[in-house]
Amino acid sequence: MNKQYLGQATLEYSPEGELLKAVFVPKMEIKLDQPTVVKLQESVSNNTKFKQLKHNADMVLASWFSAITEIELADRESYTIVSEAVICDKYPDKTVQKCVIDYYFQPTIATQAQA
Repeated sequence: MNKQYLGQATLEYSPEGELLKAVFVPKMEIKLDQPTVVKLQESVSNNTKFKQLKHNADMVLASWFSAITEIELADRESYTIVSEAVICDKYPDKTVQKCVIDYYFQPTIATQAQA
């Protein structure tokens, strides 16, 4: 497993250091297991009413939350969450104005060495 992109955090501050914005936008894509794909395909083939499509979307969302739970429960000796600063703008007085940080889930160095 290579690193998996989880999402991006944005923090913005006023010149006085007051937090103006704190947002995390999840961007992790998941691959649905084959039984779920088959179930979604069958239901769309048989019924394209909004109620069924919403149910399918709910199943996709549930799969995403399940994947997030697996990451949360992962063995931290084998996997870790890392961050990388994308942008970190500062005011003229060098205080932070805005930082954008990407988050990734990846195997630890020890796990990579075993592979």
